[in-house]
Amino acid sequence: MTTRRFRYALEALLRKRRSDWRTVKGEEMAAGRVVDDRRAEVDRAQGGVAGTEQLLRQARRGGSAIDPEQQHLLGNYLAHQRLVLAERCAALARAREVRERISANLADISRGIKSLEKHRARREADHRAAEGRREEHVLDELWLLGRARRRETD
Repeated sequence: MTTRRFRYALEALLRKRRSDWRTVKGEEMAAGRVVDDRRAEVDRAQGGVAGTEQLLRQARRGGSAIDPEQQHLLGNYLAHQRLVLAERCAALARAREVRERISANLADISRGIKSLEKHRARREADHRAAEGRREEHVLDELWLLGRARRRETD
């Protein structure tokens, strides 16, 4: 008996989705590295602000007179460091948003792949069942044909 090979009509779409998943997974990993880099930048900026504030507190506690121009420069430097910290925090937030969007996209693609795989499995099971019924029908026809021939010869 010849059985027909199962061909899934959406196989090309399934391969495309798997390829998309691999691509987006790479993007997700890259976005994770960007978030880690931005987090490290924020940590360094926070350390810089904390260090500068600590220096100013120590200078004021020491009771030594600080030149007003130097104090003004240090104040401006601290304000600049705080501005840089705010910018780096905003960059971190944007990087996290991008990573979350990519992760959501990856989850959507994963759900689509699972759905297609389940659909494929159901279609393949239907195909096997139909092939089994077809083979049984052929066997039944052969048996009936043989029986009819035996009756004719008797």
